[in-house]
Amino acid sequence: MRKMFVLRWLALICCLSLLAASAFAAKPAPVPTDSGTLTGKVTIAGTRTAIVGTPITAVGSAGTYTAVTNSKGSYTLTPLPGGYTVTAAAGYASQSFSVTIKAGTTTVQNFALSTAVVTTGVLTGTVASAATGTALAGAAVAADHGGYSAVTGSDGKYSMTVAAGGYALTASAAGFVAATKTASVVADGTTTTNFALAPVAVALAIGSLTATPDAFVEASAAAITLSAVVAGAPSEFAWTQLSGPKVPLTALSATSATADVSALQVAAEAELVFQLTIGDGTAAVSKTVTVAVQPADMVQYPAANVQIGGSSTAVARFQYAGAEWCLFNLGTALRATPVGLSKGAAYELTLPAFANDIEILTYGGGLYALVATGEAGITVVDIANPAAMSIVNVLPVNFLMENVTFTETGGSILYGNTFASTSSPIASLVSDGVDLYIANHEFGIHKTALANVFGNVREADGTLMIDSEIRTVQYAGEHGWGGPVDLLLYGGKLFAGLGAQGMGFDPASLAQVGRYNLYTDEARTEDYFGAMAVTQAAAADAAGDLFVDDFTGMPDYRQVNYEITVVMKGTGTGEPTPWADMERNGKWYYEALGVDIAQQGARTIAYIAYALGGVVAVDITGFEGAAADNFLTAPYLGFFPAVPSNGPYETLSDPSSLLPYEGAGMLKEAGVTS
Repeated sequence: MRKMFVLRWLALICCLSLLAASAFAAKPAPVPTDSGTLTGKVTIAGTRTAIVGTPITAVGSAGTYTAVTNSKGSYTLTPLPGGYTVTAAAGYASQSFSVTIKAGTTTVQNFALSTAVVTTGVLTGTVASAATGTALAGAAVAADHGGYSAVTGSDGKYSMTVAAGGYALTASAAGFVAATKTASVVADGTTTTNFALAPVAVALAIGSLTATPDAFVEASAAAITLSAVVAGAPSEFAWTQLSGPKVPLTALSATSATADVSALQVAAEAELVFQLTIGDGTAAVSKTVTVAVQPADMVQYPAANVQIGGSSTAVARFQYAGAEWCLFNLGTALRATPVGLSKGAAYELTLPAFANDIEILTYGGGLYALVATGEAGITVVDIANPAAMSIVNVLPVNFLMENVTFTETGGSILYGNTFASTSSPIASLVSDGVDLYIANHEFGIHKTALANVFGNVREADGTLMIDSEIRTVQYAGEHGWGGPVDLLLYGGKLFAGLGAQGMGFDPASLAQVGRYNLYTDEARTEDYFGAMAVTQAAAADAAGDLFVDDFTGMPDYRQVNYEITVVMKGTGTGEPTPWADMERNGKWYYEALGVDIAQQGARTIAYIAYALGGVVAVDITGFEGAAADNFLTAPYLGFFPAVPSNGPYETLSDPSSLLPYEGAGMLKEAGVTS
């Protein structure tokens, strides 16, 4: 009986538990007592058709609430009191309203959504190169309004969604000319607009010209490969050999050629100079490259350390042990001897080349002679004990001239030429105790610290490190004018004998700050060309621009071109030829070979050794204040003549050369040189 009672109680407890659980699951979630209710229905505008599954969003300061319409299109939200923007959108044109929710209050907001209307279309197409048809990746295509733009992919295609209407589309890409086309697109439509962009025209140029190998020993190479990097669109090209032993040259293209050197034999060091010229029908540019060739079996002749030549071309004096000594050369021999009324002992060593100038100075407690030894460079000689002179170092000097324009002897103007060498002809040296100034006859003036000279500081090509330089050589024809042959430091200025171009430089900047040029001094009528005036003799272009250099006043490459193609080979009727006259004979007369300066009272006078022009005196008073923007053109004072050993003469021959040196005689061997 007791057992039955317990079982009945357990059954009653289980039934009550099940009833309680069932009642809890069916009870809805309570609505917060401080919330309001937002409810409504979403239908298609103009109908009673409910829209099922429409997202409803209420956004307000109290938070964001969302719901989705049920099978009857109805929704219910219980947001906290406050203002809200309520939006309904479900594949239809969205609709929004502003509502205010109050606690414990139901707010009804219905929506009637219109069917969405498509108002956009698609602009698409491709961008390619007009020259090759290749697709252009990364090209930009932009509309003229609306802010629409796109970038092409790797296939050159672009696409953008825009509002229906008309547009001006512009396509652009690096290295190509931009193009613009018009396009119209309708709603829900696609319009294709393709572009073919023209490449930007590239100026004609030879970026580089190389030779492989660029140096070799005789018989060690079978061929030289010439390679060029060319910009622009050349329609014609020519490979030529300008100098050196002639070798078979095969032009392969505007960027490649080969020279057959398998049979080349040389008896001494030689240079093969090759030139590439390209043109496009309106302009032409040229560039050269040099290949050095060493003989395989060269033996020094007549033997090592043997004097060659016997003329003295450089002299300098110095003090040693309280006595005055003289240093001079006899050909390639450098001699030191005491100065006196009787002949003293002479000590000598052999230089690597002829001496053109000697500069004696002290450095680091030692006594040295710096000798300008032509293409060998600068020879440093220790003369602390003249009886035991020794060569300390030999320093070659390089030069590089780029973008040189000149007219070759056939009359063609050659642009963009490059001249370079690692063995410059050093003509003169002068030092202020800190820096060394170097006269390079084929280039101009170099400046380097004495620390570089005595520290053996070199450039990557093995030549002396140069701190600064100025090019003085001007090309009109194939031979340059204005290479320095003499240097003088005086009163804080550097004076240079520049052959046909006068003198005067600032040592700090190397800017030319003054000049006297007998050839361009048109007031002089007693000189070789008499009353000839360059500005009257030179031709001019259609605009009246004379064919003379704006800075030097010398005939330029245009004058050479005119004299050869018009006067000599064309329709000329005896017009003046100032360049040819200068190139034949005048350059031996109008050649400033040396400068010396003297103070005479209040006046400073420069005396210029003008070869066959004699000695010309010019007034350089006030030269200390000369500057690039305060240029000093020295006034002429007078001259005394030189007597040539063998002057101009007529041979009555009929020379066949276009530019004969008729009558030159021995002009270059005569006149005042120092």
